[in-house]
Amino acid sequence: MPLLTTKRKIALARLLQRPVLLCRHLLGFRSQAEVRRSGFRWRLDLGEGIDFTIYALGAFERTSQAACRRFIEPGAVVLDIGANVGAHVLPLARQVGPRGRVFAFEPTVWALKKLRANLDLNPQLKDRVTVEQILCVEKADDALPAAAMASWPLVPGEDVHPLARGRFLSTEGARAMTLDDYLASQNLHGVDFVKLDVDGDECAVLRGAFRLLKELRPVVLMELAPHVLEERGETIGSLLAVLGSVGYALAEERSGRPLPMQEKELYQWVPHGASRNVLALPEECIATL
Repeated sequence: MPLLTTKRKIALARLLQRPVLLCRHLLGFRSQAEVRRSGFRWRLDLGEGIDFTIYALGAFERTSQAACRRFIEPGAVVLDIGANVGAHVLPLARQVGPRGRVFAFEPTVWALKKLRANLDLNPQLKDRVTVEQILCVEKADDALPAAAMASWPLVPGEDVHPLARGRFLSTEGARAMTLDDYLASQNLHGVDFVKLDVDGDECAVLRGAFRLLKELRPVVLMELAPHVLEERGETIGSLLAVLGSVGYALAEERSGRPLPMQEKELYQWVPHGASRNVLALPEECIATL
């Protein structure tokens, strides 16, 4: 089956959403829903792509969540960078257990509010999560952008990205920090796993996490989307260079099979307008898979 572009995924979700909303309307329900899915309580807006996926399918990015379970043990320390509404935060908090810790980074006011609401609905997990309104950057003096991509509406609109189909929303009140500076501020000396979804800013975030990657060697689950990398002035080649500088290599999310570390082959693997989630693993881990 060919890899679908994000635009096509949104269009298919919209087709499924229409009868669901119609049925809810006929039953007297609104597009806002508070439901239980996969053992979690959620407050969802069914006009949003991530929220509707959780409502309809029970979870968001199940394959990614399975990858997290393979690598995260109870007691682990996990960073969720680009936490959005908490689609991964809650499963991660359950996975690390009461002795573990999840640090959730979300810069936008809109998504941060939704993330906190979903954590409030799950008090047994809330105490395991530290929420930070931080946008992770490459250098300490990098300016905070006024907006970041946070919403994937299912209703067509002119204010969405033409390929990624996301909407940029305010980062008012957020701080810009490198990951290395944040870890130092929290006196964190161990990180086991990083989930990274920052819509093209992966290279900048990883450059600002040199000590984290070089010394602590966490497994990284990240999005590979060439078209949004290019909008930030980056390429797959520059991403590979960043990973190579700290001794990391890419692997398939589902199988863990090593991926080619050649730019041309990866561009062929991820068609224009599409994305894949991949693992970035220390080379010493790749050798044992």
